[in-house]
Amino acid sequence: MYNFIKSPLEGARLQNEGNHDAAKIVFRKLLDDNPDNLDLLNQLVVSCIKTNEFDAAIDACRKSLAQDPRQVDTHFYLGIAYYNWEDIGNCIKSLKQALNIDPSRSEIKDLLKLLKARPYLGIADALQGVHAPERQVFMSAVVDLLKDKRNHLKILEIGTYAGSSALTWFNAVENLFPGNSSLLCVDAWENSSANQYGEHTEKALKSNRVYEAFLHNMELAPESIKIDHIRALSEDALPNLEDASFDIIYIDGCHYYREALSDILESKRLVSNGGIICGDDLELNYDEIDTGFAATNKKTDYVKDPKTGIRYHPGVTLAVNECFGTVSQFRGFWAMQKSGKKFEEVSLKSATGILPKHFPEYLIEDIKNYFDTSNLLGNLAS
Repeated sequence: MYNFIKSPLEGARLQNEGNHDAAKIVFRKLLDDNPDNLDLLNQLVVSCIKTNEFDAAIDACRKSLAQDPRQVDTHFYLGIAYYNWEDIGNCIKSLKQALNIDPSRSEIKDLLKLLKARPYLGIADALQGVHAPERQVFMSAVVDLLKDKRNHLKILEIGTYAGSSALTWFNAVENLFPGNSSLLCVDAWENSSANQYGEHTEKALKSNRVYEAFLHNMELAPESIKIDHIRALSEDALPNLEDASFDIIYIDGCHYYREALSDILESKRLVSNGGIICGDDLELNYDEIDTGFAATNKKTDYVKDPKTGIRYHPGVTLAVNECFGTVSQFRGFWAMQKSGKKFEEVSLKSATGILPKHFPEYLIEDIKNYFDTSNLLGNLAS
């Protein structure tokens, strides 16, 4: 008797009915007996993608392409699986391979064009500032403060991750600064001993997917800004940079006290006179916190302060206080300007900030609502 459950027709029927979980079971049973069957592998790929089992889809695509590397649709499906697996680098490589085999595939060509033209922030924690998106506006306002004081603007970013904050600098420079500029990003793009991330983010770093997303996003830089990066821990990279060589230094690296303190001390050496050191993750100033609790949590990334009940980064608060005392603070974004041998607080009340165009609409609305009632900024522009 014919065993219908082991028939490819049964798997195809289940796919047509939208029952991809059941279809996967059929195709996997069939592949147990015939592991090199290209049709079965490619059918399995489709059902894995439909059920968000992207790692399995990638594995099946690789097995299929190992036998016949000129399968256009399999390269295409591999690209789709990589995109959803948060790997924009391999996604684009796979789609390019498909197009190289068959240049007539206009839908693949259009998809590639679309992906290259927009930022990729689908990777773990890539959209920095979701919890306080107005910080990105304050970043751009710092550029506006210096627009009439510099012919060329040199920005150093310590801690870049997938490049969301770098995109903010791009937008600010393009809209607010009349001259050319440069951005140097320093990040290790790897698991660090600090271990301040969650499991999902750690996996994204280990697999190089975060670095690939960063490289993709840097391709979107406007012609007026020169991009460079150093792939290293800041404690190894910063000592090799020249004194007083940057106009804006933005610190968003490791949040632990020792690492944050090191970044700030190096930045004080690296910033030019009249330049600005700024950073993220200062939710509470030193005079607001339980200082004893903070001292025992220097190597805790993010924790609730028992005095205020507010979650904050104790290492950042301690390091900023030790280097500057009181600083200008804007919803977690902080800034200080160098004036001779001193550092002074910064006012943004006369500055223009730019809405981050890479943010989704719901966050843009949150930003607009915040500035409708805030008097911390002179003007908000789109």
